[in-house]
Amino acid sequence: NDKGKQQIATHIVTILIVSISISISVSIMNASTSSSASSSSDSEREVELTSASESAAGGGGWWSWFFGGGGGGSAPTPDDDSVDAVDVDSDGGADDDGNDDGKPFVEDMEGGGSWWRPTSRQQLFEAEQAILKPVKTPMEQWMVRVLGTTINTIKLGSGPPLVMLHGFGAGVAYWVANFDYLAKHHTIYAIDLPGFARSGRSAFVPNTAEEAETFFLNHIEAWRRKLGLESFVLLGHSFGAYLSSAYSLKYPQHITHLILADAWGVPPMTQLEPGETIPWKFRIITAAASWTTPLSYLRATGPWAQGIVNRFRPDLVEKFRHFGFDEPEAAEVLEGAEALAEGESQLLADSETTTTTTTTTAKTTTKVSTGPTVLRYVYHSNAQLPATGEIGFHTMSEPIAWAKNPLSHRLIDLDADIPVTMLYGSDSWMDQRAGYVLLQAMPSKQKSYFILPKSGHHIYIDNYQAFNRAIIKSTVGADALGTREEDDVIDVADFQEQDLSVEWVENEEQRRARIGRKR
Repeated sequence: NDKGKQQIATHIVTILIVSISISISVSIMNASTSSSASSSSDSEREVELTSASESAAGGGGWWSWFFGGGGGGSAPTPDDDSVDAVDVDSDGGADDDGNDDGKPFVEDMEGGGSWWRPTSRQQLFEAEQAILKPVKTPMEQWMVRVLGTTINTIKLGSGPPLVMLHGFGAGVAYWVANFDYLAKHHTIYAIDLPGFARSGRSAFVPNTAEEAETFFLNHIEAWRRKLGLESFVLLGHSFGAYLSSAYSLKYPQHITHLILADAWGVPPMTQLEPGETIPWKFRIITAAASWTTPLSYLRATGPWAQGIVNRFRPDLVEKFRHFGFDEPEAAEVLEGAEALAEGESQLLADSETTTTTTTTTAKTTTKVSTGPTVLRYVYHSNAQLPATGEIGFHTMSEPIAWAKNPLSHRLIDLDADIPVTMLYGSDSWMDQRAGYVLLQAMPSKQKSYFILPKSGHHIYIDNYQAFNRAIIKSTVGADALGTREEDDVIDVADFQEQDLSVEWVENEEQRRARIGRKR
């Protein structure tokens, strides 16, 4: 009823006001603490100066939790990178931080959190490695220095290069179900996009969608130059698919095949039809998303954030469960704000996948857990500051799910010699029809369109067997596929290739879903 709706809206507004107040207070306290620590060691001063410079540029203060614009200068270009060698840091690699002290580059392992944001780069690294543990193919991992920051890079397999770009809020570990199969046919290069997960986070804050896109493309191109990749297959999921498309438009000479997996940013933002109204819940969400970055509300909740992730994304645990993550149910992880406040120091302290801790308060005894591995990875990936990648995405998007510069107006100019493959989940919230119509209109001489049954937006894990087979059919050919038994698709639905010569036929369920996505 209307009264209940008003109460919910009031609660949401109250939470926002409280979160903003808390974050401002935390920022003031951090500034005070920093100014009073004049007796700290040289190394501590260096960390403080780094944090101060990020904050001054718009990346490290409370404004980066809530606001996504304002200043920041121009994005560095690939030509700004004067170092030709690949700077690497893995496990005890060569000294590469430029100070000749014989120590490997380790800045990606230090810092990253505070008492209010209980996270660290070390915890993020441990969560990432726990997810990647099932990968059987020998793997190299290192940090590539580009444009004054670093790109987390994974390499495995053999064959023609295949570069993989993850989606918004994700990271390289999300591809765990795809690495082994694809590595049989390709040399895989998977990276954390700049400003996401374990890659470096510069203080650059774009003013326009064009500046944000340029920021991402320049870093990807600088990374390509460092590794000496002249040509490669480019595969992107969601926001990564959008960036893959933009990169292919700007640097077509390097792309041998473009693969867009459940791409974000294809259709333009549509207007309401006469008589259509926007649901009140969506009005609130749209208003909230219009003035801040997508995950800033999560970070603003501080030590409660991991519990929120655990409660609201248990589906991610189920998606990855078949890879051996036998973990506690997310719904059982946290109970009560008192236990969280009492147990915040233990909430993320233990790196063991299923470790739980009992915390006693004056009123109750509640189980507190570090949470499932996948959800710890989600939390630590998105709790780091500055929120460079997130701010870039926010600047490039219309609230909540549309691109300011949609691909439907751009990919029709893609080089016709670049083969294009599009894949969509049968149950994805992305507009399958928009992708189909766009692919029909593109000039590419070779193009294919796949629907993956029993898959949502995360098609690379929902039905990973079909996803892997569709990729290899597109890049290598049907003859490279194993039998259904060999490829373990006996008990799951295989991919469905669509005939692009016919008009898209939309059933009633698809029509309702498409209309529902308008706002």
